Amino acid sequence: MKFALWRRSKTAPLPPGSGGLFVIGAPRTGTTTLQNALNHSPEVYLLGEANLHLEVGEPNFAARYNARHDSVSHQKTKSTFCPPILKVDGTCEDYLTKLGQSYKWVGEKIVVNSLHSADWVERLTKYHCERFYKAHYLFTFRHPLATVRSTHDLQRIAGHAPDSVTRLLDNYLVAMQLFLCALRNLSHTRAVFHEEVTPVELQRIGAWLGIDLRDAAAYYNDTRVRTYALEGAGFDADDRARVERVAELYSTFKREARAGFDTPQLEQMDNHLSPQHYTSLGRIDREVRTLRRGMA
Repeated sequence: MKFALWRRSKTAPLPPGSGGLFVIGAPRTGTTTLQNALNHSPEVYLLGEANLHLEVGEPNFAARYNARHDSVSHQKTKSTFCPPILKVDGTCEDYLTKLGQSYKWVGEKIVVNSLHSADWVERLTKYHCERFYKAHYLFTFRHPLATVRSTHDLQRIAGHAPDSVTRLLDNYLVAMQLFLCALRNLSHTRAVFHEEVTPVELQRIGAWLGIDLRDAAAYYNDTRVRTYALEGAGFDADDRARVERVAELYSTFKREARAGFDTPQLEQMDNHLSPQHYTSLGRIDREVRTLRRGMA
């Protein structure tokens, strides 16, 4: 999968003083928990998986969005309900503009899933470059074993056959690949690690956004932030090896994040002859692509 170049061509459809805020991640990496924690603030309104980049210019946005959440029995929260703030149902841009008159931050939670069409990520990047180039982006990550096992648990509860480990790990790597591209090309991008969200980390995120998140820690507890072991997972040898390799990459990725992803713009060539040319972030980028090729 190739990623479109991040380039600015339009401004966000938001009034002065309001900004775009987006939570992005693979399934079961903490996107919903973080979205709910942010929506706890009276200065934030984030829609849940509204697929704004597919809704551009389409009328009757609220009717479609609300019907989709109603169909799975979601209660009406900021994360699941587009309020009737327009006299006539309009486009998603109309709602973002109107919400932006009342909230400091508006946007959505975005879940990256390989069930999407082949051009889904390309359309996503194009949309955000055109309309939200200066927005703030929070990418969620979680230990890959927990991501896979949590997804399988949820699918079994719903009565569905579990997805393959390969496909779930590919989802995970696509989200990481998208983050690396955003980190290097967008002004306000940071990673959030689901199992390490503490009141202190929420305060840091709040300071980054200029909002008060002191009460948001209540959204993180042992039920929403579970840990898992490889034993008892029922993986075959190949799947176990894949999980372990992605977990090793995740450990490196977190270490680089703590260091602040130093010199993200430095590396430009994959085929440079000198090993000293390569950076830690560049190695992560190459490893993601190598792992994805191995799962194709």
